[in-house]
Amino acid sequence: MTRLKYYFRRLKNMNHGAMLRYAKFCAGERGTLTLFILLDMIFCSIKYGAGSSEYKLFRFHKLKGSQRATMFTGSRNVAFAHRYNERSAAKNVDNKVTFSGLYAKFLGREWLDAETASPEAAEAFAARHPVFFAKPPDGLCGKGIRKIDSNGRNVPELLAELKVSLCTLWDEPIVQHETLSAIYPEAVNTIRVMTFLDDSGKPRLIGAVLRIGNGTYVDNFASGGLAAIVNLESGKLSRLAQSKSGDTYDKHPATGTVFAEITIPHWDAVKALVLEAATVEPRVRYVGWDVAVTADKPLLIECNPLPDYGLLQLPAHTETGIIPVLRSFGAVV
Repeated sequence: MTRLKYYFRRLKNMNHGAMLRYAKFCAGERGTLTLFILLDMIFCSIKYGAGSSEYKLFRFHKLKGSQRATMFTGSRNVAFAHRYNERSAAKNVDNKVTFSGLYAKFLGREWLDAETASPEAAEAFAARHPVFFAKPPDGLCGKGIRKIDSNGRNVPELLAELKVSLCTLWDEPIVQHETLSAIYPEAVNTIRVMTFLDDSGKPRLIGAVLRIGNGTYVDNFASGGLAAIVNLESGKLSRLAQSKSGDTYDKHPATGTVFAEITIPHWDAVKALVLEAATVEPRVRYVGWDVAVTADKPLLIECNPLPDYGLLQLPAHTETGIIPVLRSFGAVV
């Protein structure tokens, strides 16, 4: 009864306008009544924890029951992270400043905590890196990141300005590998690699996806970017990349680079980096790592203790979710 009340409360508080739009879209794809899709959405919310946006994103209206059962939905993602990531430790690594200190050996670049830095330290940093990125320590989905050109600026005034806007992590720019730059040069196209630390303490690879910029200087999927699956063995990209809106591309719309022709450079080193990083904080067992690749090596950008669970389950790439993979590692889902 308690669970039933929870779902009725969730149904009452959801965005009903968006739900109806999603239902109409899915009904049109399936060639059925919108009412049927609405009822199926409610059923999937109760049985699989799938919200209406997930129903549309993962194309639940096209999946069999056995396929639906494998999908790692938002409610399952939150419950899984709460089970395997200790709250205080997860909060610590989620903060970009404390993360940078804890994982410094994997960063391969200079950074500055502008909140505690003196004006002199800020001026020295800007002198070494006249163009840099300023980020909110607790920013999500690429939001709040600013590309700063300090040339001709009064750096102490700039420091004060960025403190007010809470962009207090200053990051040296990364020059990505030419292979990745050829896909889209305006953003650093990063690899999201998800790992799980099993009960024996062994780090496991759940999956990987290349996040590709498209129209902005960030590559985040929620900010208009594209996502292409990376083969864990070979490092090769999938044939198609997908946007959040569901559009698919076999080549980048801006550069014409064919995704299937790309292999992630230094792929073995990328895997080795995240597998080692996954053992640094054993109280945080479920993580999505963001990795950039330069001409020489991979670099760690940040980690996400509540990662985007959808990137590995996009319909352009699969009709099966990641639950079987997690269970193969002994995880409780």
